[in-house]
Amino acid sequence: MPNVPPLQLLGASVVIGVLASLWPAWRASRLDVLKAIATE
Repeated sequence: MPNVPPLQLLGASVVIGVLASLWPAWRASRLDVLKAIATE
């Protein structure tokens, strides 16, 4: 197993986390809030 510096590992995990959150955040920004919380 290669020795990965902690700062490089932290940086990579931050980048991956931001990239993974872009699609759900974009979808949520397009939702109509009142429709999202409405109950039948």
